[in-house]
Amino acid sequence: MATATILKKTRQQAVVKTTGTGLANISIHDVKYTDQTVDAANVKLNISHLYFCVTGPTTITRNGNVVIQVSGEDNWNFAQETGFVLNDDNAANVTVNYGANTGTVIVSFTKEAGYVDPDQQSMFGPVSSKSVSEATQQKVDIEIRAILDKQYAVAKKILEENRDKVEVMVKALLEWETIDAEQINDIMEGRPPRAPKPPIATQFGNSAGTTGPAAGSAPATA
Repeated sequence: MATATILKKTRQQAVVKTTGTGLANISIHDVKYTDQTVDAANVKLNISHLYFCVTGPTTITRNGNVVIQVSGEDNWNFAQETGFVLNDDNAANVTVNYGANTGTVIVSFTKEAGYVDPDQQSMFGPVSSKSVSEATQQKVDIEIRAILDKQYAVAKKILEENRDKVEVMVKALLEWETIDAEQINDIMEGRPPRAPKPPIATQFGNSAGTTGPAAGSAPATA
């Protein structure tokens, strides 16, 4: 018999891992947060992502309707499904049917509405704890990812085009441990970095607490 284990359960999301042989059922009530109640009139629990690793054909159904059929050749493949909404009735569950096969299926849910928190009530009824819809949040995530990917490409291009300068900086840092603005300017302008300034002497020794590399020395070259 297959089993279902809750991996994550918050007010907006839930992730359930099923594993074994045969049937594994996920009830709409299983994924509610600790202090949430299920509003039978308006429950929306979307299947947002599926991850699977199975040894043979496996069927995932929602309220008796097939969501996806996975072949035994799939190995930790990823499928994104939207619009599969669970309603609060006797058949309100997701069933993973491994049959005689074995495997693991992880189902990620997004709670759109219907899960009511006691502290989110008002005199006019439930108040949503989400400031934006899931669709809007997905668009925001996509835009953020696009910005990060673009800036990563820019940074990588800068480093690749200035690899010689980066290597000089690395050698200087290995030799002197720190470099100042004047030394960085030397490197960026294609000159060998000047030697570090001598430390300021005090009655307790130099300002760095150590004798350091000799003044006037240049970083060792490979």
